[in-house]
Amino acid sequence: MRYILDAHPRLACPPESKFLLAIQCLVAHPQILHGLESLGCSIDDLLVDFGRLAGGILGRYASQVGKPRWVDKTPNYYSLLPLIDRMFERNCLYVFITRHPLDTIESLAASP
Repeated sequence: MRYILDAHPRLACPPESKFLLAIQCLVAHPQILHGLESLGCSIDDLLVDFGRLAGGILGRYASQVGKPRWVDKTPNYYSLLPLIDRMFERNCLYVFITRHPLDTIESLAASP
């Protein structure tokens, strides 16, 4: 699917980024949130800042390959959709694809 999306002249679909999982870990840690709140940083402010960071990283990749938009195809992000919505201020589009289970098993078995 990544290669199909990346073949579009306006969409850059890099390999799985996986880095948003670290943001989920950070915002799930109560001591970190408390520390940031003591600095006057709300969770919503923090997530929007992380959205700008993620958009900048992925946008830079898209620019490097000459395309105006980016797509992230990291499968585990399905569990982060509420977080991603908040990071990008509900300005996201999603494509949901269901793979045949045997294809998924083969893909996982081939992964290092």
